[in-house]
Amino acid sequence: MRKDIVLARIAEINTQLDELQKKILSEAKLVATTLTKTFVAKQFPDKPFDVLILDEASMSPLPHLYWAISRCCEFVTIVGDFLQLPPICIAKETMAHKWLGRSILEVLGINSVKEALSDHRINLLKKQYRMAHEISTIPNRFFYENKLEDDLSTFNRRLDDGVSDSPLVLIETATMNPWCSRLSTGGRFNLYNALVCATLARKIIANIERIRKDCNNPNAKVGIITPYKDQARLINKIIMDWKLSDLIRVSTVHRFQGGEEPIIIFDSCEGPGVRVAPMLDDTKHDSDARLVLNVAITRTKNRFYFVGHTKHLLSDLHRDSVLARIIHYFYEEAEVLDSGTLVDKYFTTDFEKWADALISTTSATREPFSGDLHTEKNFWQTFYQDLKIVKERLIILSPFVTVQRSGRLIDYFRAMIERGIEIRIYTRPKKQQTGEMANQADIVIEQLRGIGARVIERRSMHQKVAILDKAIAWEGSLNILSHRDTGEQMRRLEGQSAIEDIIKNLELDEDMPVGNQTEEKCPGSELPPTCNGSGYLVVRINKKSKQIFLGCSTYPRCKYTKHITGSSRSHS
Repeated sequence: MRKDIVLARIAEINTQLDELQKKILSEAKLVATTLTKTFVAKQFPDKPFDVLILDEASMSPLPHLYWAISRCCEFVTIVGDFLQLPPICIAKETMAHKWLGRSILEVLGINSVKEALSDHRINLLKKQYRMAHEISTIPNRFFYENKLEDDLSTFNRRLDDGVSDSPLVLIETATMNPWCSRLSTGGRFNLYNALVCATLARKIIANIERIRKDCNNPNAKVGIITPYKDQARLINKIIMDWKLSDLIRVSTVHRFQGGEEPIIIFDSCEGPGVRVAPMLDDTKHDSDARLVLNVAITRTKNRFYFVGHTKHLLSDLHRDSVLARIIHYFYEEAEVLDSGTLVDKYFTTDFEKWADALISTTSATREPFSGDLHTEKNFWQTFYQDLKIVKERLIILSPFVTVQRSGRLIDYFRAMIERGIEIRIYTRPKKQQTGEMANQADIVIEQLRGIGARVIERRSMHQKVAILDKAIAWEGSLNILSHRDTGEQMRRLEGQSAIEDIIKNLELDEDMPVGNQTEEKCPGSELPPTCNGSGYLVVRINKKSKQIFLGCSTYPRCKYTKHITGSSRSHS
């Protein structure tokens, strides 16, 4: 009974508070609120406003905005930038895009500087106060057609962050050639870039008190932004693991719109393994790249770090794309630092830890036994557990390799090689693969060799095998570096004697194993037909004499052969 009385009294007090708030709001000369609260807050006054001023208009969903305008009876002032991102619309339907994916500026037909200058409804705010002059030059040149004017306060700004004195800094990752991986959901991430950004931010916040003093902001943080939510999530997990979330703000470009920080680190994320996404390539249909890049750059006040694999970006982008032109501008005007200069004693440990986290799936339900048969559903979790205990050598025979599957493993392979583990990959030569598989083989083989793995191209191979030290072997029907979603089986074997026998039978320790394609070009047969130097020399064996020799990879088109001294071999 007493509880009912108390609850009734609480409800009565809440009603009185609501009425009080409503009275205060209805009598106020100025009410500042979010757009959403104009229709969800029950305390919001029923009486229409005389004047509505709407800020960040480009981000405002049209239904919300139209509702707020309907509450105004005299004047509406819309403040926004037609070169910033519109609301996020996940649905693909035309009607959804029409009502949820466009900004009011697009509806009004204001999409360019020229349209803005010729529209009598527009009052252009040309002077900018946020960015240092050296930074504002980029959006001014590439987006605003040199119509921006810099306030005097933006010149000669000084900020000592312990890494660079330049307002523009390019962190070049090309020397490490980091792989960018695509998730099955379509998202992408780049572990090396993520750790470079986090490490850079950690170095900078060692000077956070001096930075806050220099920019006269006691709450200043370091901002890390990237176009991709999966990359932002990965960076944020690293920052949280380091317990630095109070000093470093990580987000996507879309979510950072409307914000600012004295120092921004922009992670392009792109790298070998994927084509540059339309989100950063304005030459693609329906691309928002110009808006994404403009928002990213204009979030900073004093210093802008661009982290990227510029060799990959420039090789994939059209030379007239805005990002390609911005990269060239950075080469001319920015300080260029190799990402390797940021690597500290913790970096390798952190890289291995997060590479491990990215490949790990649900742990195996029990300890595996020798002879266990696994399907594609439970193979990976056990195989990943086995990878973690390799001490000396990993050998994988995978006739085919694809970007998607290899991309899930390559960061961990890099970490293994850093620990001194030898990695040897056997796969078919590109010319024994067709279409897109051949292109993917080219990309993956180059990347594997780039991280220090030894890749041997073996003609007509069909075995799918993995050998971990001389302790564990996997054999079956699953291509470890190309498997996607087909039903397969793999058997797990243990025991040094059995594994040594597998190594011998597959000629994995032979200097000149039959079927291996060398890197030596074929000079071409003196008699036609000939490859004209387009083939490679392959180790072959004369079935009668058991002599091994080198022959052209294009045989029988080219019948060039080369004798190998002392090449007799017992070959059953």
